Amino acid sequence: MYCRNCGKEINEKAVLCVHCGKSTGVPIGNENNNVKNANDEASVGLLVLSVLFPIIGFIIGAVCISIGAMNAGKKYIKFAAVSFGICFLISFIWYLLWTGNTYGF
Repeated sequence: MYCRNCGKEINEKAVLCVHCGKSTGVPIGNENNNVKNANDEASVGLLVLSVLFPIIGFIIGAVCISIGAMNAGKKYIKFAAVSFGICFLISFIWYLLWTGNTYGF
């Protein structure tokens, strides 16, 4: 690759020309876009914990999102929300069954 400013040969990944110091137009960090972040994987154990104790899942998800592990954080929050919804539904059905069916069910 050649510099657009001075015309001298430079490395393909160079952000600045080593000869004249001008920008080459290569985006910074472009080579890392295809590399998957190992910290962005959701742990199976923590997912199980998120299902058993939804409040912990919400907390773990918020912490993951705050440190940049977006995919893992969203997964923890999703598992916790589904678990919370299922627990609420079971509790509501249990309430209806044991209170004398006051709502006509």
